[in-house]
Amino acid sequence: MLISPLTQLPVSDNLLNRQRLFTALDAGSHKPLITVTGGTGFGKSSLIASYIQHHQCDYLWYTLTEPRTSFSDLAISIDHELDRLNKPDCPHRNATNDMGLSLMSMLREWPKKLWIVVDRTEYLSLDDADLSLFMSLIHNVSPHVSIILIGRTLPSRLPFSRWKMQGKLLSFSQNKLAFTLEETREYFESRHLPLAEHEVERAYEETEGWPAGISLYAEAVKDLPRVEREKFWLNFHENEDVYQYMANEVVADLSEELRAFLYYSSICRELDPTVLEALIPDINVKDCLTQLHDYKLFVTIDASGTLRLHELFRRFLYKKMTDEWGVDKVRDLHRQLAILYRDKYRFFDAFAQSLAAGHDELTAEMMTRMAERYKPEHFLQLMDGWLETLSPSLNLSSTSLFLFRCIPVKFSEKLIDPLTAFSQRYNEKSPATYLNLQHRLASIYFYKGALDQVVAAYEESLAYARELQDRRMIALNLSMLAQTYRFMNEEKKAVSLAREALLVAEQDGFEHAQMHALWTLSEVMMHQGELETGRRFAEQAIDVSQKCDEASVIYPTCTLSQYYRKTGRIQEAFKWVEKAIQHAERFEMEADLGWAYCELALCHRDNHDLPKAEKYMRRADEWFQDFCHHRCIIQLMLADILGQQGKWDEANERLSAVRTTIEKYDYHWIRLPAELSVMKDVDSTPRLKINMMGPLVLRHGDQAIKIRRKSSLRLLLLLASQYDRRWSKEEIIGKLFPDDDGESASNQFYVALSVLRKSLEPHLKKGRKSKYIHYDGSHYQFITRDVDLDIKEMEDLLADSEGAFDRRKIDRMTQLYAGDLLEEYPHEEFLYERRNELRQACLSYLKSAALTFQKQGKFEAATALFEKLIQIEPYEEQYYFLFIEHLVSSGYQGKAQKVGNKAVQFMEDELGIPIREEIESLLASAMNQSSSVL
Repeated sequence: MLISPLTQLPVSDNLLNRQRLFTALDAGSHKPLITVTGGTGFGKSSLIASYIQHHQCDYLWYTLTEPRTSFSDLAISIDHELDRLNKPDCPHRNATNDMGLSLMSMLREWPKKLWIVVDRTEYLSLDDADLSLFMSLIHNVSPHVSIILIGRTLPSRLPFSRWKMQGKLLSFSQNKLAFTLEETREYFESRHLPLAEHEVERAYEETEGWPAGISLYAEAVKDLPRVEREKFWLNFHENEDVYQYMANEVVADLSEELRAFLYYSSICRELDPTVLEALIPDINVKDCLTQLHDYKLFVTIDASGTLRLHELFRRFLYKKMTDEWGVDKVRDLHRQLAILYRDKYRFFDAFAQSLAAGHDELTAEMMTRMAERYKPEHFLQLMDGWLETLSPSLNLSSTSLFLFRCIPVKFSEKLIDPLTAFSQRYNEKSPATYLNLQHRLASIYFYKGALDQVVAAYEESLAYARELQDRRMIALNLSMLAQTYRFMNEEKKAVSLAREALLVAEQDGFEHAQMHALWTLSEVMMHQGELETGRRFAEQAIDVSQKCDEASVIYPTCTLSQYYRKTGRIQEAFKWVEKAIQHAERFEMEADLGWAYCELALCHRDNHDLPKAEKYMRRADEWFQDFCHHRCIIQLMLADILGQQGKWDEANERLSAVRTTIEKYDYHWIRLPAELSVMKDVDSTPRLKINMMGPLVLRHGDQAIKIRRKSSLRLLLLLASQYDRRWSKEEIIGKLFPDDDGESASNQFYVALSVLRKSLEPHLKKGRKSKYIHYDGSHYQFITRDVDLDIKEMEDLLADSEGAFDRRKIDRMTQLYAGDLLEEYPHEEFLYERRNELRQACLSYLKSAALTFQKQGKFEAATALFEKLIQIEPYEEQYYFLFIEHLVSSGYQGKAQKVGNKAVQFMEDELGIPIREEIESLLASAMNQSSSVL
């Protein structure tokens, strides 16, 4: 067989001269053997061709086209073609019948650089004679001759490792052939493609340095604006050029078994042989993995040593598999894989696979197991984009509604800070990533109860979705905004947004947003009294959710219960709400269970069974323990049910808790029902007032309280000064009766406790019913709910005064600080640390406020605070210095001098700390500066 070499090098116009690899070739060009191996599109042939072209050296280039081509046939062609290159200074063929000896004779004496290139070496086979000939050539060729083998794989049985150690071999693997970030940048520059640095980085990361992928991307986006380039990455694996390249250049000539194995593998993030063997027992997994490795079919080993498919290739395979096998079979494979991962206790992988399978019940089971095992920060990977990498079918637009209900709020709210940091990082770099992160943050805020932040984040995500024309995220953000405005009682906005979301969703066949928008509309219609319209929307929502999100059926089911309840068909309402309860209990998601039990409670209320209504509303309240806004709604309904039963004390407690939450989070849209606002507290006792800053004040209204037993008073001081702490009996005895023996100390404690309770609550019949001194079976705590306690009010002001300084709050704080904590009791050791803690917190805050007002030119406000600082802490020189500088800079030299005199009095005359000279110097310097300005 005569094999003809190429007469023209396979070099394209847009080839990049890869200096990194050229340098390696320069250094190894004297070696007799050079191997270049890698998968399709890694530039194997292009590298060698461009190098030969660049150096203008002689070459013979053979591209094999038939499997099992023998080296003997190839050697005949090489021997024949050497005559073409023969020149007067080249050796002549020896007269011999042995082609091998003749070829070696010529190559041994070849006088100038010659490259003999064999491309597609996966087709080359060596029998014993070929092996001997090839090895002899390697050991005997002239230093000017190099044999270059290019292919996916190399011929077997050749001692490549030995030749490498002997310095006879230069090898280029797929990892070396992959573009570096710098080469990616150089390539785009060579194509005059003006990409921002983050776009270059993303192209490099998405393609994992695959040269063909980078080239395909450059060709596809060369005429696109930035936003369109960003959109391109969302569906890169579905791009027609990429798809055809993969199908024709990579997959077409694979065996049926290997192609099937690749399809199965595409649903896995990693190629775990034990998992794949269990998933596809009819395929020889180890043999297929060996073939993948040999063929260099986009198989890589990541930093952790895990074998996996190149992500773009995996997504192409997944799409091709779905096209050929159908969605139902693919989802069933995901389900099988989820069970396999579950049985291996790999719950995050199982969660992702069950989510991809659309198996909501299994997904909820995985979340329950993970919540039992892991810390909140471990759930970040479900939110930061990692989840979508586990299965090509996972997309935030289709997983969001389920995912954020599924993760417990106490876990998801811990992810706000890291997700915010991610979001800020990607704001300019990747609009698609940024819009997804904003959507995730909004969804977490929604369940946390920060609705103003919800609106801001969803609107931000929506704006970017519109810019990128991501219609699925447009529809989903619109629908989620509609739901948020519904909770904020802006029903006109809610209806408008829901209708817009419904239009986009139904035009695009996006069932998740369609279902959600229908349900939101059904709820608004019910609230506005359009019951029949609401019923129709709810029924349609059930129909759609059964196709796309089984777990969400509970919500329109509850809405139908509401419909029958409001139309007086209470037994029909019970049937629907029982369906909702059963459904919610299958999935065990907090919000689902909370709303289902809320609706059950309302059914019992409307059926005039208030005890059962109370029971189930309490259960709803338990499920909403970690929610803020949702729990307010439940607490209001529970308070109403309690009030109808005459349980005024607890009803008012619930109402008070709601008021506190409304004020804290500014839920201005929540209106307290009139029937609750007129509830009368059956206990008409005036509120207890305790002032502990400065002189101790104890009053019930205008009535002073006298606690004549010293140990009882000391017990009050201990408990009330640290109201947020729970104390064991032993801890209290250790503080109050450290020198008494066990029995005596215990008796004294109980007497002190009894006297204290009677002093505060003269009509108290049982000590454990005390509303001030609470005992939970092991610990005692001072309860401040019905107490005006100055230190609590002050600490609440400090905690709520971050950022801008509110003059009213500052005035109240300075009013409360009438002196140090319980200054009449300077020798009580248990007050030392607490007293200093309060003083330092207040001083720090007032100093910051004073300096801020000073910068803002608010002289009087700053002056009042500086005066308060030296009043609270007259022995701290920094406050005097700051005050003096403030006064002099404002032209009040006389007052500054008085403050300086006061500083000398306290610091020098009383403490003996020399400060007069420093004060005088400060006054003189400040006055000079003031004069120079004038």
